[in-house]
Amino acid sequence: MNKHFSRITAGLAALVLGLAVLAGCGSALMANDRTTAAVLQGDKYSLEEAKLYIYASQYMIEQDSEVIISYMYQSYDAFWEYEQNGQSYYEMNFIEGLNKLFQTKRLVKKAAADGIELSDEEKQKVENAIVKFKEEEKNVVAASGCSDELLRQFITENAIAQKTYLAMIADVDTNFDQESFRRKKVEGIYVSALTEKPQQETESSESGSEESQEAAEAEAYTEEEQKAALGEAVTVIRTRLNAGESVQDIIDSFKESETVKAYSTGSLNLSAEDGAEEGAELTSYRQYGWTLSTGEVGEFETASSTGTTTTYILRCVNDDDPDLRADAEKSELASRKTALFGERYAELLKQYPKYHVYDDVVGTIKKVVPMYESELMNPQESAAE
Repeated sequence: MNKHFSRITAGLAALVLGLAVLAGCGSALMANDRTTAAVLQGDKYSLEEAKLYIYASQYMIEQDSEVIISYMYQSYDAFWEYEQNGQSYYEMNFIEGLNKLFQTKRLVKKAAADGIELSDEEKQKVENAIVKFKEEEKNVVAASGCSDELLRQFITENAIAQKTYLAMIADVDTNFDQESFRRKKVEGIYVSALTEKPQQETESSESGSEESQEAAEAEAYTEEEQKAALGEAVTVIRTRLNAGESVQDIIDSFKESETVKAYSTGSLNLSAEDGAEEGAELTSYRQYGWTLSTGEVGEFETASSTGTTTTYILRCVNDDDPDLRADAEKSELASRKTALFGERYAELLKQYPKYHVYDDVVGTIKKVVPMYESELMNPQESAAE
């Protein structure tokens, strides 16, 4: 799949998960009644069920990625029609949906083998989910033409698959090295000297004569003047940061400066990976920021290829921010779960390897856009046939 589509679909599967890539989905291997869309280990799955998975996958992508799709493509229609290597994103979603179908069915088979069942409380959650699905994803229900019985099966099996997934990753490593997951929150300002003095409008310059235009040309600051202006600004900024003033207030006070330009670095969330190797020379302001302790203010100077000097004045807000640490650990835990599930699902693939997709049947599924009714976009809707 195209990298943009993969980024958008990454993590959207209800189960988290390294979906198996469909392969060998060519012409039918056996006579088909044209109501069967796919087969796994001899078990047949109907066209209606395939539609349910495919349209539900479409809904998730449209809902979870509406902002990025709106920004990059302006409409769902444009997004789904985009092609890569002769295949549209809409066609790619067929693969995405069928992957989810096969993954769910394999996990349900494992649940049966391992004696995993839904509790009474979980069954009630399924009932609630059915009502919610009908209300929020009514377009999916309508487009797929699924019966109440099939919808109940769909949501029940997804709940069982989710419970099986959780059992498969229950022993994931939840230990985190304290120093590795330290995160520093740093903020600051970077400033550089202007190279030209502001033009002064005079009566003669307004006349438009050649002489007056030459006189109105900008006068350059000398290197000494630039150095002095930059040094003065850095001293002022550092003093005010030490005093606890906000970055924005300091930036605002330099808006009318005729000698320097000052900008915010934004909030820098730094990890050990941002730091320089032990004993190595610092080469970036992020590396320098990693050396700071809570409340400490310091500066780091860089020079561009053209010789322009920029100074970063940084203030460490927290050298072990608990929220940033929690976010880092959460992200790492998610990665560990995905990796562990991938390993164990690979074994499940070996256990249930035989599958087939009837392309001629799946190919009859109609394009219906949108599934999710976004307030950001008003895409052209295609009528379901």
